Amino acid sequence: METYPLHIPFESYAEQEPEDYWKAVCAATKRVLAETRTDPASILGISFCSQWKGIIPLDGDNKVLSRSIIWLDARANKEAAKLNKILQFNYFKEKVFGFKPSSKLNAALGRNILCGADY
Repeated sequence: METYPLHIPFESYAEQEPEDYWKAVCAATKRVLAETRTDPASILGISFCSQWKGIIPLDGDNKVLSRSIIWLDARANKEAAKLNKILQFNYFKEKVFGFKPSSKLNAALGRNILCGADY
């Protein structure tokens, strides 16, 4: 397992560098190959997971625009409360959809829904 830093540039923000994910995948892959003495040509496929509920903003050419906004980010408390009110989440809807918007809901998504992309 590889690790990478958490960036908290402002209160309630939680971000990570997408490039750090790739570096961790490469380092872990090299380590596993070395430790197991596996011939890379014998590998048919690879699967990996970096995180849960994150946003990696990309431009039209799929270039990373900024740090990834991760599940721990809580900058959108007001937007999450407004979504809860607008959508009138109740027990039944929580059971059907499996979640209720909260301050941990992806901040950029909530802001774009409520305020538009130019927020």
